[in-house]
Amino acid sequence: MQGTDQLFLVYRPQFYKTNGRQQLILTADFSQSYLWTRYINDKDAHDSETFTLNIPGATIETILSSKVVKGYVYRRYVLGVAFAMDS
Repeated sequence: MQGTDQLFLVYRPQFYKTNGRQQLILTADFSQSYLWTRYINDKDAHDSETFTLNIPGATIETILSSKVVKGYVYRRYVLGVAFAMDS
């Protein structure tokens, strides 16, 4: 997860694997504005840390075909959220 004005989801490629040499960047929105505020405040407080999104049971194909997916944002604690996806 990257961005503070616009949220970007960056699929981490595995360049050392033959089939993993692609990168995917999506824009996304939090389903509720208070979650965006919570994310921004936490990102500001911990700007050197990496935030990740885990969408259990999802593949790239299901994420791209869905308008809304539910996942978990990780830093040191879990923040359950739903995302509206723009590809």
